[in-house]
Amino acid sequence: MPRPSDTYAHSQFEPVEPADPDPSKSSVRCIHCKIWTGAGHSLERKKAHLLRCSQYGEWRAAGNGEELQPTQSYAKRTSLTWQSNSSPGAGSYQTGATGSNNTVQNQDE
Repeated sequence: MPRPSDTYAHSQFEPVEPADPDPSKSSVRCIHCKIWTGAGHSLERKKAHLLRCSQYGEWRAAGNGEELQPTQSYAKRTSLTWQSNSSPGAGSYQTGATGSNNTVQNQDE
């Protein structure tokens, strides 16, 4: 299930000019301290900055804004490992995720 967008945290930052049309390469600046800059798409880094930003803390203490949404971590796969069988073209990938025993068979025969 996709996570809901956190428009509040993103709204605490403004684009740094010149804005890159590719969102993965755009940079943003904190609207409170005007010092911190980072990637426009990196929500976790933005939230981490807001928790440390003294100007944002003062702004919140004055009764402005809202609480930051908690981070929503997802279980990440650690790796994919190739397991070769004896016949050429046959093999399988097995995930390295904890508690997972999923195997995908290679059908190249």
